[in-house]
Amino acid sequence: MDQGTIISIVIVIVVLALIGALIAISYAVTKKEAKNAEAPAEAPEEEPAEAPTEPVAEEPAEEPAEPVAEEPVEEPAEPAPAEIAVSSSPAEGDVAGEALAVKDMSPALRAALGVIGAGHDAEVYSVRYSYSFLARLVLADDDVKGYYSELVDEIASYKKLKIRASRRQQNVSLGRQRVAAILFKGKKLCLALALDPAEFAGTKYRGKDASAMKRFAATPMLFKVDSARKIKYAKYLLARLAENNSLTQGEVVPVKGDEAPALTRDELIEKKEIKVTGKRLS
Repeated sequence: MDQGTIISIVIVIVVLALIGALIAISYAVTKKEAKNAEAPAEAPEEEPAEAPTEPVAEEPAEEPAEPVAEEPVEEPAEPAPAEIAVSSSPAEGDVAGEALAVKDMSPALRAALGVIGAGHDAEVYSVRYSYSFLARLVLADDDVKGYYSELVDEIASYKKLKIRASRRQQNVSLGRQRVAAILFKGKKLCLALALDPAEFAGTKYRGKDASAMKRFAATPMLFKVDSARKIKYAKYLLARLAENNSLTQGEVVPVKGDEAPALTRDELIEKKEIKVTGKRLS
């Protein structure tokens, strides 16, 4: 057998071996696919759903702290003050009236109305009263008199501030300029100041804006002084007024004679601190 024949036989054998290997591989692949097709498809595992989280209640926003200026001790929040009545009538609520039989009137009241003789006893009059600042102070409760004295002493401690009395109120002047006033609204003691009410809106020092009234054009900040706490606030407002006008404060010393005099109602009528008018009804 020559060499060429031998090479041909080897090539045939190799080709047959390769074909056999390919057939074996193809059979194995086919068998595996058939087995997989027979097996049931496994459903993918589902991840358990997360339990819904409970909503967390939002904490309320912290309210801004009320500004407290120049006070060493923090005090509880002050409830909104009652409105100060501001009347536009000429007498501004300072006149009250009643119907009285002459026989029931005091001697001072009869004298003021000119009905002194016994012949007037059966008559009935409509009587009206106009109280001065002094009369209201004299007839006020002891607490109110104490608040008034503290205000006067505090004002007197500031150099250049002067208090000048008038029938309706006590004016506080810096030179010829009125910068404050002490007055009554009904039975309430009030302090009017040459401060901007808008500056103190929303704070415990807030007061009534009385700028629409001519009487308070120069002192539009109307602050009611009806408690020991309000006296502290009034002193703070006076300090702000002094600061605005470059005033210095000295020692607070009780002013002699700033107390309300001890007068009766009839004595106030006799002194015309209570003015009386009357109209006969019968």
